[in-house]
Amino acid sequence: MMHTVTSLGDSGLLLPASVCVFAYLLWRGAHSVALLWAATLAIGLGTTLVAKLGFIACGSSIGLAALESPSGHTSFAAIFFGCCALIAGFGRPAWQRLVILATAGTVILLVAISRVALRAHTAEEVVGGLAIGCACVGLFAWAHARIDPPAVRLRPFAVVFAVLVVLLNGHSLSAEPLIRDIAHKLRITMDVCG
Repeated sequence: MMHTVTSLGDSGLLLPASVCVFAYLLWRGAHSVALLWAATLAIGLGTTLVAKLGFIACGSSIGLAALESPSGHTSFAAIFFGCCALIAGFGRPAWQRLVILATAGTVILLVAISRVALRAHTAEEVVGGLAIGCACVGLFAWAHARIDPPAVRLRPFAVVFAVLVVLLNGHSLSAEPLIRDIAHKLRITMDVCG
């Protein structure tokens, strides 16, 4: 059960789903929202990568041994589901927005809890991932409210995501070994931790 839940934050699922959301927004004529979507993902995933590299390379030398690598599953899930909820909820009655946001929040929390339950990350690492993801969602919400986006239907989001879950279930895409290798090379060859 926990493996299924944690897979909802896997980049093997969320990267293709993100491309589908981007394409759908362009198709609907929501170009400014599509660009905001892409920028938010780039900022969030880039921040997560830099944080992972920094903490893996230097976490223990700066006294943060419990925070070795912020949870990428958690940050990506927060960004993806949080921003999708904001897009899907725009222009809907308040009670529908609340249900959409509560559902997204539940999925994000379940992914976060699953990372600790599976011992893939410590609670501190999950909180780090949540902080990155929630900051990106906040930035997205702030910008989204200022661009006067068109209303987007929820059903295509749900259908595309369900199809991707079925097609990609069990096929994870982990960049963690590569990130660890790069971080160790940075630490050894470039003495980045000074």
